[in-house]
Amino acid sequence: MKQRIQDLILLLRQEKKYQVIAAFALLAVLYVTLSDGTQAKRSKRNESANKPIVMSDKEAFKDVVTALSNDLDSVKANAAQTQKTMVEIKTNIDDDRARVAEIFNKMLASINQNQPGSGNGSAGGGGMPNNPDAMAVMANSTGGGLESVDALASFGEAAEPAIAPPAPPAPKRMAVIMPGDSVRAKLLAGVNAPTDGTPYPVVLKLVSNVEGPDHSNLPLGEARIVAAAQGSLTDSRVLLRLTTMNIRLPNGQKKEVPVDGWVVGEDGIRGMEGVLIDPFGKAIAGAAGAGFLSALGQGFAARETSTSRSFFGSDTVVSGDPAKYAAGKGLSGGANAVVEMIKERGAMMVPHVAVYSGREATLVFSKTVTIDDLIENLEEGDSSFAASVD
Repeated sequence: MKQRIQDLILLLRQEKKYQVIAAFALLAVLYVTLSDGTQAKRSKRNESANKPIVMSDKEAFKDVVTALSNDLDSVKANAAQTQKTMVEIKTNIDDDRARVAEIFNKMLASINQNQPGSGNGSAGGGGMPNNPDAMAVMANSTGGGLESVDALASFGEAAEPAIAPPAPPAPKRMAVIMPGDSVRAKLLAGVNAPTDGTPYPVVLKLVSNVEGPDHSNLPLGEARIVAAAQGSLTDSRVLLRLTTMNIRLPNGQKKEVPVDGWVVGEDGIRGMEGVLIDPFGKAIAGAAGAGFLSALGQGFAARETSTSRSFFGSDTVVSGDPAKYAAGKGLSGGANAVVEMIKERGAMMVPHVAVYSGREATLVFSKTVTIDDLIENLEEGDSSFAASVD
């Protein structure tokens, strides 16, 4: 028997199948045992529940008295708590009433200080009573509850006079130069304006006021204007475009103003007539002279040579003086080199139109120009402004 038990234990350790069977068997035993115990307990409970409850009248009366005593004790406790709360509320109301009375006293004192001729508080300022109790009642009726006496300490202080806002600034007056306005100017520096489109700077000085429609004029003193100059090969004129104007206000302040416009010459045509400086003629003369010397050298060299022709071609040999032949060849080679140099230099030289300083012209503005602070300075007056130094 002992051996069989050991074999069974060994099988349970090694074989999972037997382990599963043993587990199911154990669960079945536990289930049967527990279900029997539960049913026994349920049967006992049902038996006790089905038994009739027998209570005497004396025990019932005692239970009623106990319940009523408990309720009475609870009511007494609530009444005591309510009475305590009412006492606290009354105390808070008395404190608030005293606080409000003190606040109104301070208000009346401040009002009396600011209005010394008004008498007591009830005669001058709207019938406000000077009775602390009455004021406390008023505060309570309007829903008082102020937190601090100092909260209304500044109620009766004199209000500061309202400060009027500053007046809006007056519109700024500006001097305006409109498109089409003109002014006379003198060329301070001459210029050789190239005809390839490269702009060269030019400085002009105003010698008159800016003239506009209906004989209107604007003095700008001896303002300086910078212009860009370009030469025109077709009519030998220098075309100028205005770029910047530098003026000095009567108070000494200087301003730089961008401008745009053109220049009309003394003959009333756009641009200023100038002198065309073109290196083309010199280049032609130099090339012609160099070509003549090259041909002369080749002629000298040819006189000292002879040419023989045969079935195999022509052959040139020096039959004369070798020195003369060498001199002719050298003259021809040097002249050819000079021709090449003239060609290269001619490609670098650009025609230009020369205009000399001191000439006067008319400047015409093409865009609106505004100058701040000029009108105010002119109204203040300055005898040195717009006075020519020429």
